Amino acid sequence: MKRVHAVYSGMVQGVCFRSNTYDIAQKMSVSGYVKNLVNGNVEIVAEADENELNMFLYNVENEMGRYIREKQISWEPGTGEFSGFQIKY
Repeated sequence: MKRVHAVYSGMVQGVCFRSNTYDIAQKMSVSGYVKNLVNGNVEIVAEADENELNMFLYNVENEMGRYIREKQISWEPGTGEFSGFQIKY
């Protein structure tokens, strides 16, 4: 299991980024969360196997790419701390 930490910037708030990410995660075996940050970015922390996470990120970026200007992606070992995927406020 791996963990991906992704931060997207651009016009990513107020465009259903979190709800679309949540919907994508629900169709996959991904756990973690998506959250708006105070600086206007959106953060995703997700865990699954690496192939599943790559497909998850691809689907998020394919769905929301028109709003994304930059992204920062980092990979870590998974911790198993999440059960399901949620929107954090």
